[in-house]
Amino acid sequence: MVATATLHQRLTEHGFTNLAYWSRGVDTEHFKPRPRIFSNSRADFPVHGTRGDRKEYRAFLKLDLPGTKMVVGGDPTWRC
Repeated sequence: MVATATLHQRLTEHGFTNLAYWSRGVDTEHFKPRPRIFSNSRADFPVHGTRGDRKEYRAFLKLDLPGTKMVVGGDPTWRC
C-alpha cells in the first residue's frame, strides 16, 4: 500500500510489485460525522481539542479561543 505516486515509483524501481494506492483521507462514504453529537451538550462551535500532558492542557485552557475547548484523555486526578 502506497500513499503517493512518487512512493509507488520508487518502490517499483527497487523491484516491489503488487503495489496499490491507499488514500490518507477519511472515507466519507463510511464515516459521516453528524452535527448532533453535541446536541445534548452546551458546546459552542467551533470546538477546539487537545490531548496534551498535564502541563500543556492548562496552557490550552487559558488560550483565548472562540467556541468550546475540550481536553481528551488524561488522568482522572487532573483538575481544571
